[in-house]
Amino acid sequence: LQITDFENAALSVFLILLTRTIVTYELNLLIPISKVDENMQNAQKRDAIHTEKFYFRRKISRTGYVEDNKLNEEDKEEDGEEYRLMSINEIMNGSEQFAGLIPLMRQYLYHLETIDTDTRSTIEQYLNLISKRARGTLMTDAKWIRQYVDQHPKYEHDSIVTDEIQYDLLWKIQQITNDNEICCPTLIQKQMLDSTKTTLHLPDYADIVPEPV
Repeated sequence: LQITDFENAALSVFLILLTRTIVTYELNLLIPISKVDENMQNAQKRDAIHTEKFYFRRKISRTGYVEDNKLNEEDKEEDGEEYRLMSINEIMNGSEQFAGLIPLMRQYLYHLETIDTDTRSTIEQYLNLISKRARGTLMTDAKWIRQYVDQHPKYEHDSIVTDEIQYDLLWKIQQITNDNEICCPTLIQKQMLDSTKTTLHLPDYADIVPEPV
């Protein structure tokens, strides 16, 4: 659960779009359960999205080819392992050795002819939010909350979050949630909100994206 409706919508649409991309391109994201356990342990660490690496498959295309993307390239690794450690930025945005989930999702959207321009712009802003958080140019909610408490004048760096600090934090969150003019640029860039089709509803989007043939 995120602070704003925009963030929650972005994650919901991201998951819907990811499932469609996986099915359409027949992606294989499976890794051994032991590696999943290691990933879960690393994910619990503070700011893990930017400081930790996670096991992920090197090649995720079952067919070995996805048009205009890096999945059709020969794997340059020679140790025979099907998975390796990657940062969240690499998993989401890609690298020289890995296509990246978000570029694949954008490629999938590019080939859809049933989405109008306004809706496509909204989806692009959702992907931008997740992409920039993975890259580190925007804060996650967790990091922003930690920073707000840490910089609060009443916080004595003793791990005690007083009622006054909690009140101020919730008041600030209410401002961010209820008034786009008091937007927090370290969380969400205002141009993202300005470019969003506010009438888009998640059920509508689920109907817009067709089932792959």
